[in-house]
Amino acid sequence: MSWENVFSYFSQKLESVGCSEWVVPFDEENIPSSLIDKSFIQSVVNITGDNMTNQALETIISHEVRIFYKGFRDPRNAEKEALAKASEAVKACVSHVAQGGDFKGVYFTDLSLEPLSDDINDNVVVAIIRFDVRMFLCIE
Repeated sequence: MSWENVFSYFSQKLESVGCSEWVVPFDEENIPSSLIDKSFIQSVVNITGDNMTNQALETIISHEVRIFYKGFRDPRNAEKEALAKASEAVKACVSHVAQGGDFKGVYFTDLSLEPLSDDINDNVVVAIIRFDVRMFLCIE
């Protein structure tokens, strides 16, 4: 198993709830306004080792997903929609039935809502969802 599998896992789960991935990492300021609503970007925040045996290293991958919502003329509505869609996304990602064999578990850690940028566009709400993914890395 490889740490890179975390990206395809989250892509699949978020697309299943109606989100579209913006595949340019670290570039949230340049998502076109026509595509930003319900777009997401994802990144690995850090990876730590937990337990180790002679054959495997258990790791915890801190993974962050940012989903964008346009408020148009009603930013409060975007905030409500962000909470509703974030709830769907979290349920899809942490479902034990959906996780499969690559991961020991996917766990929700926290959610925050922020404006995209006060200077550029305060009508776009960003739902920042963080997960911990437990995964075994075979060392033999």
